Amino acid sequence: MNIYDAPSKICWVILTKEMRMEHLNEYTKESLIFPHLVMSSREEVLDYMSNKLKDEGYVTEQFIDGVKSREREFPTGLKLGYIGCAIPHSEKEFVNKPAVSICILKDEVLFQNMENPMEEISVKIIFMLAINNSEQQLSVLQEVIGLIQSEETINKLIKAKSKREILSVLELSEIS
Repeated sequence: MNIYDAPSKICWVILTKEMRMEHLNEYTKESLIFPHLVMSSREEVLDYMSNKLKDEGYVTEQFIDGVKSREREFPTGLKLGYIGCAIPHSEKEFVNKPAVSICILKDEVLFQNMENPMEEISVKIIFMLAINNSEQQLSVLQEVIGLIQSEETINKLIKAKSKREILSVLELSEIS
């Protein structure tokens, strides 16, 4: 099964105990981390993050429309009880080289709920994936899902004041 063709629910995969976030750490670039970003809508966030990936050569121009189209068809918003998160991504054909962009919003924006697309949820953290290998895509999804299940880690990410601090939280995190 190709992860890009499957509904977003494929994200809920079994994680191994104390799995290190090797792919997430490898692909997350400091220049693609945006702490306390002020945005007013999902579309604005998707445009901003996609354009940053494009400007740095990680994705093609088609990635931007691909992310928005995929988000409409297979929403990626997740309500975790304590916070909303989204994991937008596009087709691997639009990725030049792998990267992960992370945005911690100052104020939440609305995304469609992955589990019930008719429902909107408030999202504070966005992990935008640009991965051009299906196996690595699945690994990164596993790592992100494991990460966001830790309320402690999510709180550290939200409180982080700099890009470097966000990277440090990721580097020190284990998922179990």
